Amino acid sequence: MQRILRISDCKSEAELTRALSDVISSTGFDYFQYVGDFMLDRHGSIRKSLSNFPTEWVARYTASRYESVDPAFRHALTHVTPAIWSSVCVREVSAEQQEYLSDARNHEIGDGVSFPIQTKNGDNAILSFANHISRSDTDEIVVRTLAEGSLTAAYAHDAMRRIVDKERNVLQAPLTSRELECLRWIAVGKSNWEIAMIFGMTEHGVVYYVRKLLWKLSVHNRHQAVARATAYGLL
Repeated sequence: MQRILRISDCKSEAELTRALSDVISSTGFDYFQYVGDFMLDRHGSIRKSLSNFPTEWVARYTASRYESVDPAFRHALTHVTPAIWSSVCVREVSAEQQEYLSDARNHEIGDGVSFPIQTKNGDNAILSFANHISRSDTDEIVVRTLAEGSLTAAYAHDAMRRIVDKERNVLQAPLTSRELECLRWIAVGKSNWEIAMIFGMTEHGVVYYVRKLLWKLSVHNRHQAVARATAYGLL
């Protein structure tokens, strides 16, 4: 219980990742993955994800947009009850979902359980626990950790919501029309020199705009600026 309570003190994604890793070590499972879609009023929504799955699988999952066919993820969109996913429970799935599950097995992702989170303000999230490989005692582990997993999911989402809200507070300085135009050209891959030619100004002037963008978006480079601006509906 102390491990779960420590989640409430997390003030960054790195701290939350460490806290969830600590919780998972006590459950009998090997991996966790958290994915949350947060409503941002008129700015739309932003997605946050944390995981200690193998890097190769996380990249594969993201690049292939596997959330569209992941049975556990789709379950979380319409249910509030946990979903156990094992070789026994996933027989009746579509061919596309079966391909996804086979790919997961090929990356040595075994059985597990997912805990949906749905909030009144429109947030949707899911926290999944998984084994390194399929095990015969998955159901037993799930039963033993069901209450703990549900509580962990709720605490994790509350912590991430606070982190998201904190990030939003950093973005209060509005972008000027010229800064926003500069950002759009950065997003399509234009260099400072190319943007200077488009604007009819010196390259030093563009550098000034870029620095202001990085400061207002609270990021360190152009790539991060585009990613954050996209997440907040500015692009």
